[in-house]
Amino acid sequence: MKKQSLLLFVLAGMLSVQVQAQKSEEDPEAVRSGGVLMKRAFKTEMPAADKTETWEVKGISSVVFATSNLADGSHNSYKHSLRITIELTMSDVKAGKYQLVFYSAGENMPYAMSRLDGTTTIYYPVAIYDDIRQKLEQSLTARKKVTIKVSEKTNGFKEGVLTF
Repeated sequence: MKKQSLLLFVLAGMLSVQVQAQKSEEDPEAVRSGGVLMKRAFKTEMPAADKTETWEVKGISSVVFATSNLADGSHNSYKHSLRITIELTMSDVKAGKYQLVFYSAGENMPYAMSRLDGTTTIYYPVAIYDDIRQKLEQSLTARKKVTIKVSEKTNGFKEGVLTF
């Protein structure tokens, strides 16, 4: 009787582990990181196939400086975020809209490159804003070729490359 109970208990345990494993594999919000199953921090969009595009930059159309905070009366109210956005003019109209966004050190950025509502954005830390702005202006003034290459892969890899 004890053997049958033990055998039944082991079989039930194995069955529940197998059902849990199948459930986690089917959960689109789950991701395996270092062998541990975790919930996703944000919704991802994977392309159907690997894509890489390269476009030439013709100029800077605008620069926007923005600061923000959440003034809720807590100590977090003193934390401000800085964003500098450089909107670019592309030499080919088919390229669409491109912009460079420089974010402050305390921000967490889930993407290096993103596409939203027809605008492709490449993110950089604000610490390198002066260097990129200076090189961008010098190259465009000297009529040197400036290109943007964006890559998206089916495994979630995203990259934005600005070349002078």
